[in-house]
Amino acid sequence: MARTKQVRAVAISAFFVLLVFVLYTSTTSRSAAVAPAGVPTAKSPVDASSLIDSTNDDKLDAAINNEIAKLQGEVADPKKVDAKKPAAGAVDKPVAAKGDSTPDDKKDDAITNVKVDPSNPNSPTVFDPAAELKLIRSMSPITIFSKTFCPFSKKLKALLKENYEITPAPTIVELDKHAHGVELQAYLAEITTRRTVPNVLVGASSVSRGGADDFVALHRDGELVNLLLEWGGKNLIVRKNDAPSNV
Repeated sequence: MARTKQVRAVAISAFFVLLVFVLYTSTTSRSAAVAPAGVPTAKSPVDASSLIDSTNDDKLDAAINNEIAKLQGEVADPKKVDAKKPAAGAVDKPVAAKGDSTPDDKKDDAITNVKVDPSNPNSPTVFDPAAELKLIRSMSPITIFSKTFCPFSKKLKALLKENYEITPAPTIVELDKHAHGVELQAYLAEITTRRTVPNVLVGASSVSRGGADDFVALHRDGELVNLLLEWGGKNLIVRKNDAPSNV
């Protein structure tokens, strides 16, 4: 009796195995008739939200990806079938459109288009030699552009200090100490045609009145006082000292 039960159980198991095999074969045949070769069916283990990146040839991958895209309601771009799926959490870098500035161009634009904030002492400024010269010359009718190490500049300054009383006192600009002395000297060379120091400007004119040798010659000839008064106008007072000159 027990043996008969065992035989019956085996027979029932075999029947179910055969039934599952027949159903599986039938389903596989229907799927192969509908879907293109190599394209995963609805029961494929491939996730419909992923693109295929395999070792297959490009045409096969493109066909598979197009089918996946259709399930998502979009058409895949065949040119992008080789693109790797971004890792989780990855952020795409922005791609500049044609004609956009590169980082270096933006940097150059930032330098070119400097905006000065007068209320901010740390705000960048662009040096304006013309404005600087106008400010300097407003301080006195006589302006001497000099350099601290220049012997000719020292000679001229000593000549005027020791032999003349000048009111207002000349404004002396030491170009080697000025923050923008190089630019200022280049601008002076442009408007006065004198590139060396000392360089003396008197009155409202931009004409250079000369350097040390010129002033020493005028001093010896006794013409310096009259010329300074003529060049400086009514705002300048010049008197010669009675002390003997060392020049």
